Amino acid sequence: MPVSIPDQITGSLDIMVALADEAAAEPQALVELLSTWVRALEIGLFGPGRIRLQGAVESHGRTASAVIECEDVSRVAIHVLSRMIRYFSDVKGKVDNFAVFYAGQQVVAAGRMQIPALPPSIPFTVEYPEDLKHYVRIEIEFRNPITANERDAIFDAFSIWDAVIEALGEERRQGRRVDYRSRLLSPAMVEHHVHGYHAPFECLYFIVWLALRLHRRLTIERLTME
Repeated sequence: MPVSIPDQITGSLDIMVALADEAAAEPQALVELLSTWVRALEIGLFGPGRIRLQGAVESHGRTASAVIECEDVSRVAIHVLSRMIRYFSDVKGKVDNFAVFYAGQQVVAAGRMQIPALPPSIPFTVEYPEDLKHYVRIEIEFRNPITANERDAIFDAFSIWDAVIEALGEERRQGRRVDYRSRLLSPAMVEHHVHGYHAPFECLYFIVWLALRLHRRLTIERLTME
């Protein structure tokens, strides 16, 4: 019987997801889902923990699997993966089996999803929306101009967040069209729009965690969400 995973995960996670026989989706779609989740961990969406993917995310028959080594990873990551799998199963292709093994034992993320608390002191200005609506705009201002490669990496990180919030949104709105757009406002400023945002306010904290990871190599002056 699965047991509850600890608040902080250090060690090996073995993940397996299998499509139902009648599912229209292809196994490669599950590989892409797991790869997106791994990238979310790598870019720091779920807090300061670190991971290392062992080998590659692979599929065998109708099953996709991944093994990752974790260091102080928050269990919110498992909550998010569970929601991503459920969303996939509801909208794209029925999942027959989903299991996570930690230290050789099957585990689940029990209880309410809790995003790790942000540091008491953040080294850049953060502005939150006064009233969260279905239209969300994110703007990050850097101290120095960013390169084309850095811009593309930031836009890719936004797309990972987009996939996460789509899965965490209100179930009654699942499958509805959501529009995303990223652009460079100036040599040192990027912007991301979401039209059709229906995820909880707390998902904006994932962006703050992302910015904290970016700040280690690209100094941020201001993060605005409105």
